[in-house]
Amino acid sequence: MECTKILISVINGSRVLLTGLLLVGTFVTICFAGPVGVYLALVAALVGLVFLPDLPGLRAALQNWGVRGVILSFFVIWVSFLPSARSVDDVLAFVDFLAFPVVVPAVALLARFANSRNVAVVAGLATFGALATLAVGLYEVHVLGYLRAQGNGDSSSIFFSGMAALLCFFSLLGVLNGQTRWRWLFLIGNAAGVAAIILGGTRGAMLAYAVLLMVAILSEVAYQRRSLFRRLSTIAVILASILLAAGLSNLDRVQTLATITAEVATQSAVSDTATSLRLAIYNAAIQSFLDSPLYGHGWWKRFAAAVPYMGELGVEVHARDNHAHLHNDILNFGSAGGVIAILGYLILMASPILGAWTSPRTENWRIRVTAAIGLVGAYLAMGAVDVMFVFEIPKSMFVLCTAVILGFFLDTAPARAGGCLEGRVGQGA
Repeated sequence: MECTKILISVINGSRVLLTGLLLVGTFVTICFAGPVGVYLALVAALVGLVFLPDLPGLRAALQNWGVRGVILSFFVIWVSFLPSARSVDDVLAFVDFLAFPVVVPAVALLARFANSRNVAVVAGLATFGALATLAVGLYEVHVLGYLRAQGNGDSSSIFFSGMAALLCFFSLLGVLNGQTRWRWLFLIGNAAGVAAIILGGTRGAMLAYAVLLMVAILSEVAYQRRSLFRRLSTIAVILASILLAAGLSNLDRVQTLATITAEVATQSAVSDTATSLRLAIYNAAIQSFLDSPLYGHGWWKRFAAAVPYMGELGVEVHARDNHAHLHNDILNFGSAGGVIAILGYLILMASPILGAWTSPRTENWRIRVTAAIGLVGAYLAMGAVDVMFVFEIPKSMFVLCTAVILGFFLDTAPARAGGCLEGRVGQGA
């Protein structure tokens, strides 16, 4: 009996450690450790699967429609590459998406520790992550002299700003949830994240943050359990934290966003070089998609197929960048796998919302739905001007955040069946 208790304690302690590593890798280190942070989080979930298998937990995870959607998207995207495959490398393109199936063990691990107060836990971690992100950004711009913050040499301004926007949002979820008297401290994470976004200077992330902010405000407005005064005061304080962060930042890149939007809307000549290059790439991507709309040209040939429509620009980019992409998720998938790959992408985008919407209508249901809508909205916004599913940081972050929303944000752990040691250990976790 004593040995059994010791074994149970060791297993539970190991799962607590793995859960902590997953959460820290997702929300604290994301903007300064490069892909190491998300690799740490993914490995934590896989270690739990291999060395501490939890069959009831895995079955419970697979009952969630959001988890099923992510797995389905993985297979649909892979199948889309097969008709155009000309080599073993083309068939093995699914390797680029192996983070997707990790959603199953990640949800199983996180759901063991589900609790109605976990939103505040994640908001606290996101706040620490946002502060660390801001510190790194300030160091890079004001000490190292970088034009734009990028996190480290293995990352980029695009991912630095984009992931900072997500940290803002998960900090704000703690404010919206109101489960702790310290909830206003989470506004520090929002303000720090906003300042970091501006230091990164990525306009796609600025658009994503606008979407996230709108989702947060609409969620608070629609929350009828609180008085109108409390809802309006919460929104006012959130907006004040943004104005404070913006007032202490250089807004040159923010101001160009309005100019570019007006130029594109009026079909005027675009003055921004980066934007005009993207528009040229989009046009070429559409042409390459129309060349093979059903099954595309293959994942590794997504950019090469558009090169003939880009002229010298495409040849130059393709020659110096083996990971060249089309700066738009839908066009990237469309050129690679045609309408089938686009379908897979849309299934992936719908999965977190579907999973949250069909989850138990308990205390945190509203927060789960808000978080899922915000996550998907942010990725759609960022994916409209860059790609989020080519490089490991944003790709893995989507999977990990989905797992947190569908597993860790549950109010209680799913009921477990079975009388084996693993089942009994789960009850005590």
